[in-house]
Amino acid sequence: GGAAHLIDNTENGLLVPIQDFTLLSDAMCWIVENEDKAISMGKAALNIKNRFNSINVCKQWLEFLKTFDDSSN
Repeated sequence: GGAAHLIDNTENGLLVPIQDFTLLSDAMCWIVENEDKAISMGKAALNIKNRFNSINVCKQWLEFLKTFDDSSN
């Protein structure tokens, strides 16, 4: 679901299993210990934000809805 479809683990974020507090803690420590990679992942994560901003999503919906336009028949 959701986040797993958007996040490429260690490229634009870190994925940990739900309710796995040990792995979550490990991931948080890893972020603190790997500042350069954390910054790199943060910058890459902005691409997700930009890809799914309201303007782009509206454009995608409009393109999709145009496929149902039967006025050309």
